[in-house]
This record gives sequence, structure tokens and C-alpha cells, in this order.
Amino acid sequence: MTNPSNTAHENTCKPRTDRIDPLFNDVFIRLFGKEESRTVTKSLVNAILRAAEIEEIGDIDSISAEHTSFGGSINCRSSRFDVRIVSENRHIDLEAERHENEVDNRSLLYASRLLDEAMPKGRIDFMKFPQVIIITLYDADPIVPDEDAFISVSRLKRKVGEHEYDVTDRMLFVLVELRKFRARYNQLTDKVLEDELLSWLYLLTEGYRDERESEAIMEKFPTIEEFAELYGFALGDPKLKQAYDDYESAFIMESSRKAYHIRKEREAREDGYKAGVQQGLEQGMQNALVSLVRDGIIPNSEAAKRLNMSLDEFNAILANDES
Repeated sequence: MTNPSNTAHENTCKPRTDRIDPLFNDVFIRLFGKEESRTVTKSLVNAILRAAEIEEIGDIDSISAEHTSFGGSINCRSSRFDVRIVSENRHIDLEAERHENEVDNRSLLYASRLLDEAMPKGRIDFMKFPQVIIITLYDADPIVPDEDAFISVSRLKRKVGEHEYDVTDRMLFVLVELRKFRARYNQLTDKVLEDELLSWLYLLTEGYRDERESEAIMEKFPTIEEFAELYGFALGDPKLKQAYDDYESAFIMESSRKAYHIRKEREAREDGYKAGVQQGLEQGMQNALVSLVRDGIIPNSEAAKRLNMSLDEFNAILANDES
């Protein structure tokens, strides 16, 4: 479900072997979807929930991941959860997403699946209705480009006239737009180090490349400290590294194909525009000569000659125009 961001490719022309993007699916679930990930996952999730003004989770009862492909494909659009978390009566899906298409509908699908699986069998106590939260770390073009805020929350609302009222908090969607974050925080500043969420997002987008920056963040926030060990395990997995190399190579090839298609489409549009202009000029000339013949200014034969057609062809045009 991920595609390498533009930023990731501005710094390299070939697959990296020393560092792997932590938002790459197989790395992401290795970091946040394992039993040993509980501390770092709770830290990241609660940092996001605090910023979104949503109640934090308590102890994690269970944690799991569905995406285990090692496929290296850039076209993984299957509806598998990345990281599923259960904390008491709250069910959370933590996603790393870089496909621009249908993010909202995909999130709705995940929420529906979570809610369906979380519902108890038999009679339902609506006072204990489970809550589902979809958290998406989104690394593509901004969904709301005119807003500076990189975290937004969507929820079910009821609109009455110009007023909107919350319907329920049992289904929430939290979107973290990483390209907006990068635009504001592309260096490890004191402001970043003062905030757990900013430190997390910087670590996942930029800081993982620099060991000194990673250490500074983990020294500041002990709950993030285990990231280094988990990330080290991921880097030490030859299958995962090969999957990422294949993934990056596939992305470069896909980008080349897209660039070729864009160029060919642009050339086709330009050719079509030129053809349209030429056709318009020819039609305009024909209309003008028909008018001159009607007004008796030039003979039919002269008009036919200027249009490079036979007299019979021109007379047919003239007759059709008169009808």
C-alpha cells in the first residue's frame, strides 16, 4: 500500500541498502505490528490521538498485522490492514498509505470491517458499542491542499441548515498528511524535539536516515527508544531488504512509464490542438469563399480553385450550405 515519496527519491538514484523507509509496508508492520512493538506503537498512536484531541488508549490488549507479502510491489492495493490494535473496547487500524486514489473510501472499508468484527454476537448493548479509529499516515499529495494543518479528523455528523452536530464518536478517521509535515519540519529543531508527535513523524520521514538524529529523538523520548532495536531487526532481514530493493526498482520503472505516458499524452494533445486550429482555419476560409460567391464577388470556379477542390465539390458544398 505504499509508494516511495518524492522526497525519498530526491536523495538517491538507486535503491538504498543501508536504510529502508520505515513506512514501507513490511518494515512498518515489523516496527509497529508485532507483540514486541507494544511500547512504540502505543507511543505513536497516543501522540497522534493527543494531537487530534481524541482520548488516548490504555494498555494494548492485542496487536497484529495482515500485510506480510514481501512482494516488493508498488501496486499493492488490497484491503488488508497494516496494524490492528485492540485496547479495551477500542479497535484501531494504523495504516501507512501512499496511494492517492480513494483514501477515504478505503478507510471507510477498514472501519466497516473493524466494526463488524468487533460487534459482540447476540444481543447488543448499545451503551457499550465498540469504537473504531482508522489512523492513516498518508504520504501523497495533500487531500486538503489549502489547509496548513497536517492532522485532520473526520467523523459522522448531522447537518441541520447551516449547523452541524456530531452524531457519534464510535467511528473516527484520523489523517496525518506527511507531505504537509515535511514542508514545515524538514530539520530536527528544538521545536521538533519538544513534541513527541513531531519527533515521531520526523523520525519516520527523515530522521531514520541519520543515526545522530535518531539517537537525539530516542534520548529525548524513552517510549521511542525501542524503535532502534526493532528497526535494526528489520534492516538485518535479507528478505525484507531484497523486497525493498525490488520495490524501489519497480517504482523507478513505474515512474519512467508514467513519465513516458504523460509525454505521449501531451504530444497527442498538442497535435490535436494544431489539427483543430488548422481545421478551423480551413473551415473559416471555406465559409468566407461561400459568402463571396453568394454575393457575386467571385465566381464558383475561383472559389473552388482557392480551396483546392473541383468545381463539382464546391457546388455541392454551396448547395448543402443553402439548404
